[in-house]
Amino acid sequence: MVRVDISKLDETQKKVVSILERNGPSLPVRIAREASISSLFAGAYLSELANSGIIKISKMKVGSSPLYLLPDQEEQLEKFISYLNERERQACLLLKKHNILEDEKQMPAIRVALRSLKDFAIPIQKQGKIIWKYFLYKEQEKEIQTNPIQLQPISEEAIQKSIPIKKPRMTSEELKQKAEQEIESQIFKEEEELSEEDRLKEIQEKLLAKEQELEKIKQKIKKKTKSKKISTAKDKFLEQVKQSFSQKNIELLDILSYDKKYILAKINNKGKDCLIFIYNKKKINDTDIIKAYKKAGQPFIISSKADLSKKLLDSIEAFKNLLGFERID
Repeated sequence: MVRVDISKLDETQKKVVSILERNGPSLPVRIAREASISSLFAGAYLSELANSGIIKISKMKVGSSPLYLLPDQEEQLEKFISYLNERERQACLLLKKHNILEDEKQMPAIRVALRSLKDFAIPIQKQGKIIWKYFLYKEQEKEIQTNPIQLQPISEEAIQKSIPIKKPRMTSEELKQKAEQEIESQIFKEEEELSEEDRLKEIQEKLLAKEQELEKIKQKIKKKTKSKKISTAKDKFLEQVKQSFSQKNIELLDILSYDKKYILAKINNKGKDCLIFIYNKKKINDTDIIKAYKKAGQPFIISSKADLSKKLLDSIEAFKNLLGFERID
């Protein structure tokens, strides 16, 4: 098998040539599917490759599309003889059987059909007569070389003028064959459209997965940023408390717990160890004092950036003077 030089082709063109090397003559829809490109792009790539002589295009059609093949794959076109219409198929099989047919000795319908078999029937001229040679028949080549005057290629114009016969009306069998071809063409078209739909769906699913992945990354970044801000706020509040204690000569013994709104610490107050609840808020209420009292279980100090309200100070003084409570029966 002669390999095509694909060194100067782009990646998609190389892929198309590789598909043809692997599969032989192929329809554009199959090439598009295996190359993972749209039928529109496949047609453009195939046209470029054909114009540059790297691939060939069959004259016959399967459905409504020709076959694309490499220059040394012509003999594989035999696999597609069944796709010819009834009369062309009869003429092709007759020519294949005999290798050589004299044009004037054939029935008019066969003569017309032979002129349509451009992939399978090669016209040559011998002593003014048209001879049809099967495209894979090699023996006659020696005769062409040894006696070129008697046996010469004939032009397309001469072929058409040699038989002024109108194409006969299609038989019922030919009409049936045409209908089958139209059905095949529709199947190919639907298959192509389905393939495009599947690829679009796959792309959409990949995009959705990417979006979900991106959203997860955004959420992680958001959490880290929020955590970093909280941590920064906590550290800033704690640093303020330490500086304040240092300025007031208060000995900080231990930090029991803290966040950005609240610190529970152990200090030495006038020679005695005690707990201090430090609030990073503008207003302290009686609820804060009750919670601190329940948590401390011992004498404690409350501190904040704001002064206590007069009402809360009055409540504290009242509780200090409260000796007890008696229930009246």
